[in-house]
Amino acid sequence: EDSNSQLPPSSNPILDNYLVFRNETPFVTRLMLSSQVICYFLCFLVDTQKVAANIPFKTVYSFEIYRILLSPLLCNRFLSLVIAFISFSEPGRRLERSIGSTAFLCLVTTLATLTNAAYIIFAFLLCELTGKESFLYQQTSGIWLVVFGIITIECNRAPPQSTRRLLFFPVRVEYFPFALFAFFCFFTGTFEWSHIISIGIGYAYEYVR
Repeated sequence: EDSNSQLPPSSNPILDNYLVFRNETPFVTRLMLSSQVICYFLCFLVDTQKVAANIPFKTVYSFEIYRILLSPLLCNRFLSLVIAFISFSEPGRRLERSIGSTAFLCLVTTLATLTNAAYIIFAFLLCELTGKESFLYQQTSGIWLVVFGIITIECNRAPPQSTRRLLFFPVRVEYFPFALFAFFCFFTGTFEWSHIISIGIGYAYEYVR
């Protein structure tokens, strides 16, 4: 008998990592991260930002309300995709397991709605104060619209003095949302008011809870 037949089948590291991700990640967290991968590749074929990003003028005056719920699913930057997997996987797992998938899905939907609605109000306020209609056309999208809020909520529910890891560095939970925001801005080279709004929504959600 051929000695090669005695050898175990070679493992596929990509498949192995996917199976670990599928088995260890609850449904909603897995769905959110998977949607980012799908939308990242889809953006090479379709202008997903034009179709579904939250653009205040179109959302309000064209009554394209669907943008409020679809915009967090979009992803058009590889670095944003990588940081999302690194930063959101563990907090998402913890929070979803602690409150259940149904409640977590309701939380994600609530954060997406409140953050996008607050961003629209903010854009109209800036337009009114400055007289510049360009604020109404500044789009926002991506999983970070809800991730910053979820991480803020998860950190607020963590035991005092506990830490969360940002790459190789432990950061106390009180400062982690802002440290992650600064890290994201530095590595992506973008600053978005909607992300600050998401953090604020997270704190407000815990305050009134």
